[in-house]
Amino acid sequence: MPRTCQQCGAEFVARSPRARYCGDACRARARYRRVKDSATADLFGLPMPPESSDLADAVTAELQAAGALHTVPGVAALTIARRIDACPESSAGLATLTRELRACMAQAVADTNTGPSLIDALVERRRQRQTQAAGSHT
Repeated sequence: MPRTCQQCGAEFVARSPRARYCGDACRARARYRRVKDSATADLFGLPMPPESSDLADAVTAELQAAGALHTVPGVAALTIARRIDACPESSAGLATLTRELRACMAQAVADTNTGPSLIDALVERRRQRQTQAAGSHT
């Protein structure tokens, strides 16, 4: 049965009554266009979380105070907080998301509280060596 491709407009012979595209390339282009055009839609069919909410704002403030807002665990924690605010979950789902949020926040804050950085430790060690070397030359 002759059809018109919904992507490129070319005529093609459909092998199935459900065929909408002339080939795999047009099917892939159409899917890419749908995903790109629906920037507010999540690929998994879930609504996009709001950018700002009580929980997301609190998580953002805590992460900023810890200096961990732009770390991987920090971004994960903020995404989970937005998901909790956006999607009404079952009790078990909410409990799981809350545990994950708690774990991500703990990791984000712990990663920033590891004490002096390696660079700071190396700078201090170099300063001590220079002080020792200057003392031995006198």
